[in-house]
Amino acid sequence: MCGGKRYHFIPLSRYYPMEDVRSVLEEIGLKASETKVYLALLKLTEAPVSEIAKDAGMHRKNAYEALDGLLRMGLVRRIVRGKRMMFIAEEPSKLHELLEGRKARISSILPKLKQLYRMPPPEDNVSIVKGRNGIKTIFADILKSKESYITFGAEEKLRNLLPIFYSQYQMRKEGSSLHCRAVYSSTTRDTDAVKEFIGEVRFVPFEFGGPTTTWIYGNTIAIISWEKEPTGIVIKNKNTANSYRSVFNYLWSIASP
Repeated sequence: MCGGKRYHFIPLSRYYPMEDVRSVLEEIGLKASETKVYLALLKLTEAPVSEIAKDAGMHRKNAYEALDGLLRMGLVRRIVRGKRMMFIAEEPSKLHELLEGRKARISSILPKLKQLYRMPPPEDNVSIVKGRNGIKTIFADILKSKESYITFGAEEKLRNLLPIFYSQYQMRKEGSSLHCRAVYSSTTRDTDAVKEFIGEVRFVPFEFGGPTTTWIYGNTIAIISWEKEPTGIVIKNKNTANSYRSVFNYLWSIASP
């Protein structure tokens, strides 16, 4: 369990705004247009494409394309009433079946993928990840490494981009042996990101880091730039990690709880 001062954890069961619902649907593989159409059809129950497009706020052609994708995923079905083609949303629990089916397909090809995989030599390297799913791989690596970590910068950017993932990540940290320390600007003291953070937190009375957040764990540094499409730079180098660790230790020494 992460040591030190603990902030109140906001449970996952709380109500999430519709924006967060859309975010989760896109995280599990739906395109933005498919998400809009799916949510519109859930409200409409049964409707022709013209009505769906109007409710989703998109062109009819784009609605057709989104419906085609949802049909392939088994999230909607179509029927003919008289001379009209109507679309009906399947019960939302169908999403679980969709995810389980994808998980089963991945499991079936893992043995072949492992045969093809060749472990790279243990040398210093730099890699770049992009987008929400790319960013998630950084935190999966932190948990897998089981290395305690330190972080500074714009933590609230991660929470704003992936609110449910952020809460889940904090829960997984709480059940691990990771010791976590963070330095943030005092302007973020009352944000949800800080309230949900599991670990020790100190604050500095000034803005720093710009639109980036830095994590250091073991011999790895991960720096995420929160652009429109977030980009992460992951550096595996002992000396570089120690340099960033020195920066953090200085900030920690001048920060206050």
